[in-house]
Amino acid sequence: MLSEYKSGYNHAQKLWKEVEPLYKLLHEFVRIRIQNYYKISYNYTSIPVYLLGSNFGEDWSNIANIVLANLKLYEEIREALKGQRKCSASPKLQQGNWKLGLGALGKQFWKKSNFSQSNCKLHLFSNCAEKYTEILTCDKVDLTLFMDIHESAIDIVLRNQDYSSLARRELRFSAVDEALRGLGSIIALDSLSEYGFMSEESWTNYHDQNDRKNMELIIHALRVLPKLPYYLLSDVTRLDHLESRQEIFTEAWWRNRMKLQGVQGISNEEVDYLGDPFITLNKPRLSEYLGIFLQFQLLDYYKKYYYFENGNIATFIKNDENFRKFVQDRPNKDWVRLLEFHYAITEISSESLLNYFKPLQRYLKEVLLEPIPTTH
Repeated sequence: MLSEYKSGYNHAQKLWKEVEPLYKLLHEFVRIRIQNYYKISYNYTSIPVYLLGSNFGEDWSNIANIVLANLKLYEEIREALKGQRKCSASPKLQQGNWKLGLGALGKQFWKKSNFSQSNCKLHLFSNCAEKYTEILTCDKVDLTLFMDIHESAIDIVLRNQDYSSLARRELRFSAVDEALRGLGSIIALDSLSEYGFMSEESWTNYHDQNDRKNMELIIHALRVLPKLPYYLLSDVTRLDHLESRQEIFTEAWWRNRMKLQGVQGISNEEVDYLGDPFITLNKPRLSEYLGIFLQFQLLDYYKKYYYFENGNIATFIKNDENFRKFVQDRPNKDWVRLLEFHYAITEISSESLLNYFKPLQRYLKEVLLEPIPTTH
């Protein structure tokens, strides 16, 4: 598998060992709440993957209403987004790209995109000759889709920077692009009141700021952390199979899913991996995996501006001339050299991710794991 990161999979395993305790803590929190909600036996230490809200159990944000300890603010957000439509919300999302200094989605985007699909999964199609990208999706908006479209909007404007190199970049997978896309989810949660989806009073003057911050952290953890074991095992299982071929792939697949993800299927014989295009097309997940860690390293770099001044963190990223040059240089340098040149980042590290979620780690250890009432 193509990798521009030296000893990529050895380093990936090292990173996993460092974040595994945090993942297991979140996994236990979610598992107990799912068992309470669905009245499942407490004898199981794994979670049925079909109850986690995504095809492969790699994104748990769809079940936030089941696992959040305090639902009041979440319900306000959900109600505010329920009346929105993607086609009307997208101009507001473009504001987030302008704040990052990444530019507009483009006139052809608005002309060609289709928001009337029955399937809400976002599909991007780029026309390199005419230099535009269009999107196919439904017009529904919930919190997960709100974060999805933020990440897709960043993806589109990154493509708009240089279509001539897009085909080459599709073959050389970049952790930088994955990290920049990942910032979209943070900007999404950070901009709810600014977009007018919630009142400033409801968002910034919520009666317990700790509750609000914990809710943000849990939603982001549900969104991000489950991706790490899935991305890692999807590559490692394939590599091990290519080297030995001594075990039936499906058996190795479910063994690694139970070991790393802590999930189970109905029979643990399902060939659900055939629904993952990265596996059927034999594309590596390593850059996505490393990009998650890099996202927090870049965020950490800008935190000093975020904490010392008022405003959306995107504003402070936009004001950094180095960031604009960093984005412009993406087609011209491999991502490892790009990071070293612009940010002096020479190694992908778990430190920033762990520091970001440190308050959540304390909260999860302290919170009472009580049954969550059914919400309608």
